[in-house]
Amino acid sequence: MDDFVLFDQSRDKLRRELRQIEEYLSEMLQLQLRQPIKLNRCRLGLTFLGYRVFPGGLRLSAQSKKRFIRKLKQYEEMYLLGIWDEEMLVRHVEPLIEFTRHAKADGFRRAVLERYGVCPEARTA
Repeated sequence: MDDFVLFDQSRDKLRRELRQIEEYLSEMLQLQLRQPIKLNRCRLGLTFLGYRVFPGGLRLSAQSKKRFIRKLKQYEEMYLLGIWDEEMLVRHVEPLIEFTRHAKADGFRRAVLERYGVCPEARTA
């Protein structure tokens, strides 16, 4: 893993910590942090590993929501065309759904599954 996030109430403390991290990486590991390094207010949130990170929890990033819908439609198509059986469909859909469970995304997930889900009789028009 090569990404990380630091949180603190104090901007000055974050800057001091950042200098120490940069020194350690440079001296001990001969590495440099990729620029730009961003200092931001937590309440604005940040996109990280497919989620929007906020002080109160995680939400799906806009890109993750689009990818979820696109993949769900693609998987449904593979199933409906007979390319995949039900077992293969489940094998692909379960991790997709699990990714959304880490975020505050119950309403989004439910709405998408109802609209695009792989069970045609369960869809709403």
